[in-house]
Amino acid sequence: MESPEFRDISVLVTGATGFIGPHLVRRLIAAGARVACLLESQAEERNLPAGAAGHEADLRGGQAVREIVRAIRPAVVFHLAAVGVTEFGVDPTTAVEVNVGGTLNLLTALEGTGYRRFLFVGTSHEYGHSQPPFREEQTPAPANVYAASKSAAWLFCQMYQRTRGWPVVGVRPFGAYGPGQRPPAFLPALIRAGLRGQDFDMTGGEQVRDLVYVADVVEGMIRAAVAPGVEGRTFNLCSGEGVSLAEVARRALALMGGPSRVNLGALPYRAGQIWRMVGDNAAARQALGWQPTVSLDEGLRRTVAWCRAHLGQGEPRER
Repeated sequence: MESPEFRDISVLVTGATGFIGPHLVRRLIAAGARVACLLESQAEERNLPAGAAGHEADLRGGQAVREIVRAIRPAVVFHLAAVGVTEFGVDPTTAVEVNVGGTLNLLTALEGTGYRRFLFVGTSHEYGHSQPPFREEQTPAPANVYAASKSAAWLFCQMYQRTRGWPVVGVRPFGAYGPGQRPPAFLPALIRAGLRGQDFDMTGGEQVRDLVYVADVVEGMIRAAVAPGVEGRTFNLCSGEGVSLAEVARRALALMGGPSRVNLGALPYRAGQIWRMVGDNAAARQALGWQPTVSLDEGLRRTVAWCRAHLGQGEPRER
């Protein structure tokens, strides 16, 4: 989809060197945006896609964030940065300082700059043990520190939108996967084991997840950043369909020709395991004109191809 709204405008992205971030940055650059990225350290700059500018600042440092925002004067901000994305047991104090305090620092730095839209990226884990399919109007019921901090940050965003009219919109991606994702994430860890001919130990695989290919997630973010009249709302970026992790493992290895075996039940389930995480994407379909376009089988095929080309580079592989 073309995005003429981004042509020659200034955009700020946080979390640009994670998994989803680089895909978003490349998409924005292709749309003609001038993309600046807030980085925690200079070392992250080497992981930025070509054409993006890096600016170093800790989100917890309000003054540094303010100076960068005033220099860039972004029209649109995509706020992906957070701690605990792959470590749900992150220290609560750190999660509050970065995920809540950092969001507030960024929001308040934007006041008076004339920005058009602040896109806050939450998580499907905010729904926790709620009854699926998850809908945006459900009360958050986070089951881990990361999700709780994300919910708290989003409540602040909504408060400022209601009380001061700030142009804030949220999205909640579900099980994003695809090229660029690396172990210890489930799918790339599974595929790497297959590439090496190693058996893969996992839980019983009964957990049901709503998987969305990363390019579709990015498209949802882009649309949420420009859609009119949606301030204060958050949108599920999900497929609306659930698949067990055992089935995901079976399909991925089948695409690879069955090079290894999955040992279901070799690992215990996590305490407080959420068994079904499936969303409803009706709101995104209606307000954003968005829905996933890449099927699970096609997404797995692309992911396997990327892993073949990238995972294990520089490391010995078993014959």
